[in-house]
Parts: sequence; structure tokens; C-alpha cells
Amino acid sequence: MDKCINNNSSGITSIIPDSVFQKQIQERINNPAAIDQGYTNLCGMAVCAMTLVKYDPAGYTNILTELNNNQKTFYKNYKLNAKKRVARFDKNFFKTGQLPEVDWLLLANMRNKSNLILPYGGRMLKCYEKLSGSNFPRDVRRILKKMGFEKTGDNMNGFYPIRKRFRIWKLHLKMDIRLLFLLIQECIKAGNFQ
Repeated sequence: MDKCINNNSSGITSIIPDSVFQKQIQERINNPAAIDQGYTNLCGMAVCAMTLVKYDPAGYTNILTELNNNQKTFYKNYKLNAKKRVARFDKNFFKTGQLPEVDWLLLANMRNKSNLILPYGGRMLKCYEKLSGSNFPRDVRRILKKMGFEKTGDNMNGFYPIRKRFRIWKLHLKMDIRLLFLLIQECIKAGNFQ
């Protein structure tokens, strides 16, 4: 791991140089859509990271800072360790996947944690990356639930941030349909409906 560990200004060893690290984190806080999975199959982990940075930017910053400096972190009920096979930028899929260092560190470690059969990271062939990088909706849902982003009080499917918007949209749609029917009835009563 000697090619990937750097000393930052506070003397703590880190995986990513502090100047690159701070710049990339700030870009993602300003625009959560800047999280880039590159040419990898880490889309599910990108959804989790985008949800985290959108709804809790301080939590996102803390997770990445701890992961970068201490190689382990936790957020609510979600624990994460930086694996050597992911942290070694010189000998892994990082360059082939063409994604920013911060995104690789978080997304690849998240995928590696939830994939017990096929470890993610390290030197991988493209076909192996497609297989080990792929995730199912249940994996994403489990991670979001551990992070506290899933509402469990009802039986609707989906994630809390998505559900909340859908519920509001559904309410507006019902109100719009009722309003439309009221307008039609008024036009019929007034004799203006043809």
C-alpha cells in the first residue's frame, strides 16, 4: 500500500492526497450528481452515495474522511473498512474504470463489503468486474436501510426520499383530478361545456 498512502498536513496517513480529497468532496456536496461511477457496474453504490450526500452532506464528509484517514468508518448502523485491494490505486481497476479517487474509494469499498462471494477491487478483468460489481436492488435497499434512509413504517416499496416525492406527487395528482372534475361540472351547469 506504499504507493497509495500519503501524509496530510495533520500527520495522519491517508489514501488520497488532502488537496485532491477536499476538492472532490466539495464538488460532490455542491452537486450530488457529480458522483461518478465511471466505466464500472457500481451504479447501486452510486445511488447510496448520492442519497447520503444529498440528505446528509456532513455525514458523507465524515464517512469519506474517516475512510481516507483511518481506513474504517461507520454511519449510523453501516460500518465500512477500506480494503487493500481497493486502496492500492496502482494495482486495481481504478484506472481502467476511469473514476475520481473519492468515488472509487467509497463506491468500491461499499461494493466489496456487500459482495462476500466475489471480492471487488484489485486487478480485475472487465468480465469479472461486471460480475462482481453488479448489485441487486435488495443490496441497495439494505445499505440505505442501515444508513437510515428507508422509511419502515409502511408497506410501500422503495426508498424514503423517492417515496416522499412520489407521495406528494400522488397527492397533487388527486387534487388536480378533483379540480378538473369540479371545473367540468361547473361548465356543464353553466351550459358552457360542449
